[in-house]
Amino acid sequence: MKELIVNLVLALIWLFLSTDQTVFDLFIGFIVGFAVLAVFQTVTGTTDYVRRVWAFVRFAVIFIREFILSNVHVAVFTLTVPRSKMHPAFVEVDVAGMTDAEIVILSQSVTLTPGTTAVEVNAEKTTLLVHFLDPSGAEDKTADIRKNFKEPILSFMR
Repeated sequence: MKELIVNLVLALIWLFLSTDQTVFDLFIGFIVGFAVLAVFQTVTGTTDYVRRVWAFVRFAVIFIREFILSNVHVAVFTLTVPRSKMHPAFVEVDVAGMTDAEIVILSQSVTLTPGTTAVEVNAEKTTLLVHFLDPSGAEDKTADIRKNFKEPILSFMR
């Protein structure tokens, strides 16, 4: 938290030194401040902050990629597969050891990706019930959720 405040202070200093005080200049100042913290991370003690920010950026890029690919897959699936051959199903995804916040981020990420909807977390908070529009290859899809969502979420949350 201290590192984020330092980054914001550096962004504000950048904003005050710039000729135009716009939101874009604040954003640029935030990036420049982050770059300063990244370069001097051993001196400033911001190693964990830099790692977590990079992990969040990685998660955001992966999420956008999965969002686009899921949109294409759902469009192709719904336009080419006859309704009589559509058999949606529920699949359980392991969430054991995750905190409540991590489970919420995972479930919302899954729900925002077309073709999947997070339905509920069991009482013991060990599995997340997910509804798949196209359940073919459910094991591969749960492995993709673990690889593309769960692991990146854990990397920036911990």
